[in-house]
Amino acid sequence: MPTAEYCFLGIDWWPFCMTKAEWSGWVQAIGSIGAIVFAGWIARRQIEAAARATKIAKFESAMVMEATIGALANHVLGEVRTLALAFEKVSFARDFGRKHSAESLFAEAEDSLRSIPMQQLPSAAAVNRLVGLLKCIKTARNTYRVNMDQIQLADRNWGAQAKMNSCAAMVQGIKQDSDRAIARMNVTGEIDNVNEAS
Repeated sequence: MPTAEYCFLGIDWWPFCMTKAEWSGWVQAIGSIGAIVFAGWIARRQIEAAARATKIAKFESAMVMEATIGALANHVLGEVRTLALAFEKVSFARDFGRKHSAESLFAEAEDSLRSIPMQQLPSAAAVNRLVGLLKCIKTARNTYRVNMDQIQLADRNWGAQAKMNSCAAMVQGIKQDSDRAIARMNVTGEIDNVNEAS
């Protein structure tokens, strides 16, 4: 006795008419393909979500790094300006020199700057800003040492204030670069990769 055939949507045409075993095989094959496609779609969604989360974390880290550099630049700028004012008159410089050693100047800011891992900074421009701040601290300390020695030898401290003001201008530029980088990141939503001269 021939096996009964069942036709798809009642269409009596040979490609649409099959036995129960054939129909179950087709349903199983289509279901398997559908499950594979669905699993691939789920995996792709998870990969995209993880990539988005990584990008957001990287962006937030870059914002924190730029804000930190900007805040430290502001701190260093205040100390440089205080130091420049101290050199306006020899009497102020002597008084300042009694209260502060060269090593104590900028110690907190320098420690904070050195604790920032350069390889995790978001761009070469951010690295340049950090290195510029460290150079300015070194310049300010050396200028302070030299001028304190000159004051102790009763020499005039010509040029000390100019060096401090130059350093202050450099730090102000670094602070502005950092603020601009943060503004660009806020506008574009992308990490600042613009190479800026510091």
